[in-house]
Amino acid sequence: MKSADVPDRQAVTQAAAVLSAQLGLQDAHDRPPSATFVWQGYLRYAGSRFATPPTPDADGLLFQFGTWAFDGPRMFSVDFCRQFEIVGEDGEFEHYVQVHCELIYPADPELDALGGFNSWFFHDSGDDLEAWAAAIGSHQVWSALDTRRPSSLRVWEDDAC
Repeated sequence: MKSADVPDRQAVTQAAAVLSAQLGLQDAHDRPPSATFVWQGYLRYAGSRFATPPTPDADGLLFQFGTWAFDGPRMFSVDFCRQFEIVGEDGEFEHYVQVHCELIYPADPELDALGGFNSWFFHDSGDDLEAWAAAIGSHQVWSALDTRRPSSLRVWEDDAC
């Protein structure tokens, strides 16, 4: 079965819009919302299913954070990502599409001390989404972010190999 043949599931092309809606980004915000607010919206989004191939790694959720200096000064990044496998008409793998929601914080010693972290969950793998979410929700990063507001929030989509 091709991904387009999955009934009652939204197209992957709608994933970024669904995430933005779950986060309430269409509403005006003076400042980016808190990490906890974004996490709750991401979990609503994580429960939405999309038209993907019927394979265990076709729809993945990724939570990751760390301190980086990719395009300028060091910053602490919290990235909520969803990765979709895209297949061609022949049912063969073509590429992945990733939808990201990234929160950026100024780097500081407490955030730096958290190091880097990532954790994946895949729909249709037999794993339990609620158990994954509970494990992520109990991570020490949340207490470090509780008193901080991000300096920016960015939602974007890109193709990955």
